[in-house]
Amino acid sequence: MPRIITGVGQRNVLSAASTREYKYEYPNKLDLKPNSKIHNKLVDCIINLINSSIDNLDVNRKRYKNQDNVLTSYIYQDDEEKRIKSKDSRKPTSIVFPYSYAILDSLLTYMSMAFLRDPICRYEHVSGKDYLGAVLLEAVISQQTRRSRTALALHTIMKNAFSYGVGYGVVGWETITGKRSTVTEPRARLANLAADTPDRQRSSVTIYEGNKLYPLNPYLTFSDPNVSATDVQSGEFFGWLENTNFLALKNEELNNDSMFNVEYAKHLTNTVSQFMVDEAVQANDGRNDVINTTSSLTRPIDVLKVIVKFIPSEWEVFNSDEVETWLFRIAGDSLLIGAEKLDLDHGKIPVVATAPEYDGRSASPVSKLETLYGLQSVGDWLYNSHITNVRKSLNNMLIVDPSMVNMNDLRDPAPGKMIRTRKPAWGRGVDGAIKQLKIDDITRQNIGDAGFIQSAMELAAGTDGSMMGSLRNSGPERLTKGEFQGTRTSAISRLERIALIISLQLMHDLSDMFATNTQQFMSNNTYIKITEGLEQDLIKQGFEVENKRLKVKFQDLLIPYDVKLKDGSIPGGNFSDGWMDLYKLVVENEALSSRLDIFKLFKFIAYNFGAKNVDEFELKPQVMPDQQVENMAQRGDIVPFNPTIPGAENAI
Repeated sequence: MPRIITGVGQRNVLSAASTREYKYEYPNKLDLKPNSKIHNKLVDCIINLINSSIDNLDVNRKRYKNQDNVLTSYIYQDDEEKRIKSKDSRKPTSIVFPYSYAILDSLLTYMSMAFLRDPICRYEHVSGKDYLGAVLLEAVISQQTRRSRTALALHTIMKNAFSYGVGYGVVGWETITGKRSTVTEPRARLANLAADTPDRQRSSVTIYEGNKLYPLNPYLTFSDPNVSATDVQSGEFFGWLENTNFLALKNEELNNDSMFNVEYAKHLTNTVSQFMVDEAVQANDGRNDVINTTSSLTRPIDVLKVIVKFIPSEWEVFNSDEVETWLFRIAGDSLLIGAEKLDLDHGKIPVVATAPEYDGRSASPVSKLETLYGLQSVGDWLYNSHITNVRKSLNNMLIVDPSMVNMNDLRDPAPGKMIRTRKPAWGRGVDGAIKQLKIDDITRQNIGDAGFIQSAMELAAGTDGSMMGSLRNSGPERLTKGEFQGTRTSAISRLERIALIISLQLMHDLSDMFATNTQQFMSNNTYIKITEGLEQDLIKQGFEVENKRLKVKFQDLLIPYDVKLKDGSIPGGNFSDGWMDLYKLVVENEALSSRLDIFKLFKFIAYNFGAKNVDEFELKPQVMPDQQVENMAQRGDIVPFNPTIPGAENAI
């Protein structure tokens, strides 16, 4: 349930702050002091936009909760199961059979292989003269993705997309400053010192600058309901809610000129947003995995961030009839603490999205796992009903004549018990005193039926047993090589389709925004590691290469570029052993070997076998003086290399 702000109204929340005056310079010289007319106008308009998205989001949150339930093996116990566990903690109770989780794990494993290998973003030049610029741009952004751990953010976004239907991320530019110690020139010391000692000096430096991808919580994301989930750029707004604290906001305000009014946040009587929901801050099993937002030991604040396209004159903010894109920050649903006009070179809302089951029109598409929810529920019921029946049959269910048996002896749970008969039954035998109630196990076929459900889920998700690390272990005959390869190839083809959609939606926009941001905001020189083959080309173009490292300036990256999309395939995905036969044919056939690059063909085969560093095994040509080469040729120590000449491949 959402946390509803009660007691104090929106305007009264800031009443305590109105008695204090803090000096701030506001953007465009607007009067954005709390409770001012423009301040309240902006807050009202932004909150109304979020409310327009809430009706659609409330329905989604119920669906999201269902998915959370099937992605964990934990189920809340009812009173009966609590009683059973209290008596014997070893007895099983109801669980969620974790097959949806296994399918999700298989999907994420494939997508990680397809997209998270370095380099994550690929680029190519538009004109021939920009070839080196495109190579440097790709190398710089590759270094940024490693430093900012972009792969982790992408993994989270794709997990949200498969679980909830759509995954969102915000693209930003991050600058981290700090101190760095350097050695200065030695100063003259006292006369009794044998030598001067160098001094240590600490100075402020930029430790890192580069792109940063921030994954968003689906429960706290507010998109324009009038456009499809992945068409963020066509919407009029996009918002998300962050749970932060006063000290973090204060530190951000010191380094961000677009933030203000943070000091007033100390006087807010309620800093919890009405849009915050319990599911957003709890783990799947109900455990609270974040700090208590009502704690008096910290100062947590919910901040609503909204990117809005609007005409300022229509909002009566300032006189401008052009469509502008702004980022607003609102603390506690009532205090405006940030306003910034986004002047980005790419001209887009800096948000990326992906929806693998996208249909081009739905604002809340169905997720891959949601299509399996019905099958998952049936499988859980089959399994749990069988466990309940087994637990019942293991307990003694007896019909007893209390006039013939000592009931206290019968209730004794210890094994090897001795049950005494009562005095009236002495000498009459024990027939008819105790009888076991017959129980038929009508659920014994449930486990087999659950296996059928699992097969149906694999079929629907496109993740067969080989993709999940298991093989068929039943059937009239053993698993053949042809059956295994055919089934795996079909499964991989279905996953490649999903990966290609993610590449077109998520990776294209991400790569484009990363490149444009780097061209716009990069201010410091950076050093990148270059390969052997590229070094000579860079030296010819006047670049200074030292120890395989190259200093890149921002002007080196200002080139037109194209994003090179990944096709969704993975190393060894649809690879066939037939390539080995083709390689042998090319090597042995003079006509083919003279027209094909044998080494590139070998690299392709090795890459699909899983090799990542084939270039490290390549023999590098040695450069020797002309006279030395002539002398060695006369002695027969070297011969001209020509792979079409028999025996030339063994030339030194």
